[in-house]
Amino acid sequence: MVQIDEGVLGSIRLFRGVPREAVEKLLAVASEQELDTGNLLLSPQWSNDAMFIVLEGSLSVRFGGVDYPEARVIPEGGSVGEISILDRKTPSAFVVAREPTRVLSIREAQLWDVIDDSGRVAGNLLRMLSQWLRDNTVSIVELEQMVVARTRKIEETKQEIINRLGRAAEYKDNETSQHIRRMQLYCGAIGRVIGLNAKAVATLTAAAPMHDVGKIGIPDNILIKQGKLNESEFELVKSHPTIGAAILEGYSEEPLISARQIALTHHEKWDGTGYPNGLKGDEIPLYGRIAAIADVFDALTSKRPFKEAWPVSVAMQYIISQSGVHFDPKLVKALTEALPEMEIIQSEHPDP
Repeated sequence: MVQIDEGVLGSIRLFRGVPREAVEKLLAVASEQELDTGNLLLSPQWSNDAMFIVLEGSLSVRFGGVDYPEARVIPEGGSVGEISILDRKTPSAFVVAREPTRVLSIREAQLWDVIDDSGRVAGNLLRMLSQWLRDNTVSIVELEQMVVARTRKIEETKQEIINRLGRAAEYKDNETSQHIRRMQLYCGAIGRVIGLNAKAVATLTAAAPMHDVGKIGIPDNILIKQGKLNESEFELVKSHPTIGAAILEGYSEEPLISARQIALTHHEKWDGTGYPNGLKGDEIPLYGRIAAIADVFDALTSKRPFKEAWPVSVAMQYIISQSGVHFDPKLVKALTEALPEMEIIQSEHPDP
């Protein structure tokens, strides 16, 4: 097991609030790497499948080349590499040891395992992304020639992290990555029918993958249970919107603001009988209402281990019967109008 000084352990943002047993489980499989001054750790010319946390020493981040000016310093407890393993692209900068440095190396599979063990890691990762965005915005201003490319990279990376965290939740209850993609596209189709502008549709579709991120905090044996849940188990499942909202709390930029809203409210019902807060009618945010009907449509028309896929016509009969009960009547009508596009989406993004 990798040994880490308690003071350094407390400074590692990825581990803040994470149960000790989850951290120790990760340290048992992660590895250490020692760097001499000037050693290159990451390069845009190399592929990368690990994130690195500084245990001793410090790292220098440089854009353009190792001889370019230092853009920022990664101190003890800081990390690099998480972006490139999440979007599976080469690193965006050169990272060099400023002094003799020891780093903790966490491989992609190990990172997703610890996220699976503790939902708090997912929240920490999103906060680290926000800091990464702020740091790199400063670098972009300083390096004007990289503005367009870096901005695109940031947006693509942010969306990829949202998608992958959403998929991490879906994998826990036997749903698929195609569910995430269909959900995004269904939400966009419904949003366009009701007259949302292009920016609003883009925000909605970017946020939709996080609707069930709170399932990260629900025990696997409950999520994959084949039989009917008992009362206490169902109450645990009903906590996932609140868990998701907690993971996404504290962000002041889109699409994370809307992602939190969707995570918290997509199980509310038009008649006020939903959860977690029993919101009714227009008290339920619009994006939450759209995600709710899109999610149910996909659940009904998709095959799962415990059910066959419903024919679209049968699913629509059910959804129409729930107009004014489970769903916003305006959105039931919009879904009906968007159905031809949604059937195309369904055919283009089938489950494996």
